Amino acid sequence: MLRFVRPSLGALGLVSIEHTAQLLQEYFPDNKIENLKIPLTIAATNFSEGKLVYFTEGPLIRAVQASACIPGIFKPIMIDGQMYVDGGILNNFPIEPLLNTCDFIIGSSCNHLKPVDSITHITTLMSRAGLMSVNKDMEQKAPLCDLLIEPKGMGEISTFDMKKAETVYWLAYEETLKTIQHSEPFKELIKEINSPDL
Repeated sequence: MLRFVRPSLGALGLVSIEHTAQLLQEYFPDNKIENLKIPLTIAATNFSEGKLVYFTEGPLIRAVQASACIPGIFKPIMIDGQMYVDGGILNNFPIEPLLNTCDFIIGSSCNHLKPVDSITHITTLMSRAGLMSVNKDMEQKAPLCDLLIEPKGMGEISTFDMKKAETVYWLAYEETLKTIQHSEPFKELIKEINSPDL
C-alpha cells in the first residue's frame, strides 16, 4: 500500500494519496457508488465550503480517497474544483444517513481510551484530547445503533503504526464475535434472515 503514497512536501499535506486510485481501481473497476450491490453513503468534508457532504452517487474511488484524507497529513482531494478531506472532521460517527432507512444499524468505534495516571508527551496529550472530542460525539449517537462494536485499547494505537496492523485486526475481530454472541437484537435479526418466509 505504501508504494501508492507519494511525498507532497510544500503542498497542503505531507503526502499525496492520489496514486491509491490505481490500487482501488483493481477492486472497483465500475467506480460508481450508485452501481454497488449494497447501497453506500460516504461522508467527507468539503474543506472549500466548510461543510459536511454525503456521497451516494458519482465516482466511488474519489469519494473514498476524500473520506480517508486526514488534513495536514494527506494533500486534499480535489472534486469538481473543490477541496475535500476526511468526513470525521465534522462528523466522525455519521449515523444520520442510516436513520429511518435501515432495519438494523451496527456501529463501530475504534477510539476506546484507557484511563491514565499521567501523560509525559505533548503529542500524546493532543492526540488524547482529539479522541475525547470524537468519543463525545459517538457516545451521544451510540443509542441510535442496534449494536455497537467497540474494541478496547484501540485508542492507544497510532493511526500510522503499521506494525500493529495485525494486532488491530484481531482486537476488532475478537470484540465483534463477543458482541454478537451477547446481542439479543442481533440474534433476532439472524433468525429473521434465516426465516423460510423471507
